[in-house]
Amino acid sequence: MEMNCTFIPLTIRELQVAHIMIKSHEMHTQGKKSHAHVSLAEKIIAANLGRRIGGISRVAMNYTDPEKQLLRQYNQEYCERLAKALSKANESDQAEIMARYATATNIQMLFSPRR
Repeated sequence: MEMNCTFIPLTIRELQVAHIMIKSHEMHTQGKKSHAHVSLAEKIIAANLGRRIGGISRVAMNYTDPEKQLLRQYNQEYCERLAKALSKANESDQAEIMARYATATNIQMLFSPRR
């Protein structure tokens, strides 16, 4: 069975937020993780590590359709948590939440079904 893969470049900030999304999902769910989840998590962690070692500003990797779908799902969950936190946050925290939300929006577009 051949899997469609898409080459998607992520900035350092996008990688960091994607990593937070995956960890956030893991914290809020229990049970066995799917193969796509494990594969996605490994790719994001490896890309994050690679950019630290290589000092590069963008890391591009191939993502399968199930991995892209999972990251879109995690992104939606994460944005819902950000929206709830925004209403309770003070002014300085609101700026960080809005910056993360903007980054999450960029990630959602990069991993959209059109790619």
